[in-house]
Amino acid sequence: MGLWKASGRKGLGGRQGTLALLLGAVLLLCGCGTGASDGSAASGGGASSGSQAVSTEELAQHAYDLLETVETACREGMRCYRSVWQYGIEIGVEQESAALLGESGSDADTVMDGLASRMGVERSFLEENGGYAAEDFLNGDGTYDGWQFCLWATENCYAAIGYYEGLDSAMETAQDVIKSLPEGYEYRQALKDYYTKTAAYVAYFEDVSGSYNSSGDTVAEYENAIEAAKEGLLFDFG
Repeated sequence: MGLWKASGRKGLGGRQGTLALLLGAVLLLCGCGTGASDGSAASGGGASSGSQAVSTEELAQHAYDLLETVETACREGMRCYRSVWQYGIEIGVEQESAALLGESGSDADTVMDGLASRMGVERSFLEENGGYAAEDFLNGDGTYDGWQFCLWATENCYAAIGYYEGLDSAMETAQDVIKSLPEGYEYRQALKDYYTKTAAYVAYFEDVSGSYNSSGDTVAEYENAIEAAKEGLLFDFG
């Protein structure tokens, strides 16, 4: 909530409001918590970060919390993305059917309202940050079809609120913190594995490829891999 007051963003609610809160949590963890956001090393059970001593356990917990928040942010972001993708496909099919029947199909207002609803934002936010106008798609100029229009607009909105940047920043911080853990620390390798699997999901979320149908299986694979990687950490950190 404070993130949006500070940034002056308006028009966020529903699913996108959830994404805003998750982004705020990511940024908060990057800048505070254990005082180890700079990856200060822990040695012999403790280290100095400025004037504050940070234990190995605190560093490990900080890394875990960052990764778990990023993981959740990717899951929610991907749910929204696939919902928008499905809507775009439906709109494209409708337009093709209408054209065959000599009808006009949905107008630009209907498409923009539907897209904003799927994203969970006000239409004004979509128009300000989406970067594309539904009229371009509906005029059938051949530049892109419905699903491409919806995905590009959504990606622009994500970029506008700093979603991708926030995830990247959190992952960079988590990597630095994990690197600072002593080589012999019992959970260092498990945290590295958790980081690697989460980083792969972030990379996919930021550059989705494949078809709508195949993306469902791909997302499941990434999320299952993350669950397997964090299983040994849940008791002590979850």
